[in-house]
Amino acid sequence: MGRFPIQEQRTVDIHYLHPHHRSMARALVGGGLQPGELGVMFGFSPSQVSVIINSPLFKAEVARIEALAEYNVVDARAELDMLKGRSIEVLAEDLHSKDDRLRHASAIDVLDRTGHPKGAPMQKHKHVHGHLHAELEKVGKMDQRELYETVMGLVEEDEDEEEGLGVG
Repeated sequence: MGRFPIQEQRTVDIHYLHPHHRSMARALVGGGLQPGELGVMFGFSPSQVSVIINSPLFKAEVARIEALAEYNVVDARAELDMLKGRSIEVLAEDLHSKDDRLRHASAIDVLDRTGHPKGAPMQKHKHVHGHLHAELEKVGKMDQRELYETVMGLVEEDEDEEEGLGVG
């Protein structure tokens, strides 16, 4: 008995990229589809998909699409950094606008971005003056009503001073 003759491996290849081949390449690169999904999507059998995606022309098309996508990637952070300067200029112009609503909105926007968001409670600071130290010695001897009146008097003095200075 003799051996079976060795049959030549036949390779099937595509010789032209049709529009549906290019669509398949875009779907493969952009959508991350698997070969089986490509077959279902484009109506090809698994063996047809295998022939197409292993074709040198198809591989070259995939490489071209990937290179094009990589070239067109925009670095959003770099773009925003380049726009920062002009954005600050525009906000400054808005703050000097004659339109009250625009000035108000711009001021709120600046405050929000600098850590003072709209609606945050404003803190009112009361300054303790030196004469309070003298009063502290008397505190131990005061009854509750006298202590309350003294503290309220000091707070009222502080508020009067702030109003006189245009603060608050």
